Amino acid sequence: IHSQTSDIGHNDIVISNVRAENCNQAIYLKNIGKLSIDGVDSAGDKGQSNGVELENCNDLTLKHVKLGSKQGSSAVLLKNSSKITINDVVLNNGSGFSYGITFLATKSKNYQGLTIQNTDVTA
Repeated sequence: IHSQTSDIGHNDIVISNVRAENCNQAIYLKNIGKLSIDGVDSAGDKGQSNGVELENCNDLTLKHVKLGSKQGSSAVLLKNSSKITINDVVLNNGSGFSYGITFLATKSKNYQGLTIQNTDVTA
């Protein structure tokens, strides 16, 4: 799933029960408010990108995500986002990600309202 909108963006987006296999990246979303992602299963992916990458997404819920056999930087990469809840993110045994969850922010942005729970990013 790939969406890269302008700064105006989209709101009230729900993505659920996604299976991604043999793709470069399971999910890449940018400039979305009130985003809910529930149920992502990604396996056998190719390339060196992040598993899930979310940029400038606010009021974000990411839950029930399983990421598999991929070589990449981060399983989950969040850039310039706020009001984030991450629940039940799991890396499959033997995944090749360098990092489980990475947060990046510019000087003009900061993370507010970050909750991470029930998450196993053991590679």
